[in-house]
Amino acid sequence: MDVKATLDRFLLELQRKNPATVSNLKKIAAFFLSDDRVGRVITPSMVMDYVISRRSSLATPATINRELTIMKQFFRWARLMGYAD
Repeated sequence: MDVKATLDRFLLELQRKNPATVSNLKKIAAFFLSDDRVGRVITPSMVMDYVISRRSSLATPATINRELTIMKQFFRWARLMGYAD
């Protein structure tokens, strides 16, 4: 799965939805698409790195949970659309 292309496509699908969801997805994408991660598979340890990063930036637990929910939606969507296993 090309992570960047898949995230871009998912973002297009979300444009008509809640602007806060789109904003959160952009934050998530910025983390996973940073230079040292581009083109790599997103692993559970990378998700944990994201959570640790958000905790150290003083994001509230509720915010982190919302962002994890968006990630779950993305992975479900990617699997449903045939972009991921």
